[in-house]
This record gives sequence, structure tokens and C-alpha cells, in this order.
Amino acid sequence: MREYALGATAVEAFYRSLPYLGWTNVFVGDPLATAAAPVARRPEDGDGDGVPDGRDVCREHPNPDQRDSDGDGLGNLCDADVDGDGWVTTSFGRAERPGDVERIALTAKALAYDPHHDLDGDGRVDRRDVSLAHVTLFQRPGPGARAEGSEPR
Repeated sequence: MREYALGATAVEAFYRSLPYLGWTNVFVGDPLATAAAPVARRPEDGDGDGVPDGRDVCREHPNPDQRDSDGDGLGNLCDADVDGDGWVTTSFGRAERPGDVERIALTAKALAYDPHHDLDGDGRVDRRDVSLAHVTLFQRPGPGARAEGSEPR
């Protein structure tokens, strides 16, 4: 408690009194530990893909290639709405009108390729693309560079 007597705060004196076990001796919440320089990330690039949010076609997920195969201003990674109705839908088992998830799943099952159904941009339509569609089920696609509030085409 020598540090406390010399004017250190109680918290600082406590942390300084803990035994030093080497250079890796860092405790969670240690106010004396300092992190290395923060990662340089522009505040206008929320997902860190190097594309400013104003031009980013998928602002919440990093997609440096900015694939937008249907040209609607929403990157494929954020746009599982393959029929363009503004929502990622399912058919609920109705065979006469497949939803977006079923369309992607049928393409994957047939081992076919459709650039609109390749959400992750790996050059094939597979279970990962179906999973990405499931994650956004019953939601609007995006957000992307399309003007906020504008309707999908």
C-alpha cells in the first residue's frame, strides 16, 4: 500500500500491488493497461470494408467487391430479395409461388448458377447462400447506398 500512501488512488494502488507475472500480466478491466494504437478506421465506413458508407451497397457487412448483380443499389450480400418485391419471403410450402428462400434453395439444389442468387459472391449458389437468405427472412433488404426511404424496384 506504499503507492496509496504516496498519493495513488486506491484502485491504482490495488493493481500495482498485484504480483507481476511477466509481460502478459494484464487483468480484465485494468485501468493501467493501455491498448496498442487503435485500428485506423474511417468513421464514415461503418463495416470497415474500405468503401465509404455513402457509396457502400451493403453498409452493415464488409463486402469490398461491392457486388450488386441486379443493380438496385443493394449489394448481393445484403439483398436476398431475388424477386424484387421489397421483402425476403418464403412460400410457406405453396409450390405455385416460391419465395426468395425457395428460389435460392432450388438453384442450389440443381447445382445451377444465377448471379442474383449468389449472395456471398463465391461463384456458386450453395447452402451458405440459402443460410444468408434465412437470416434476413421477413426483412427488407439492405441497408445499402440506395436513398433511405426509397422503395425497392
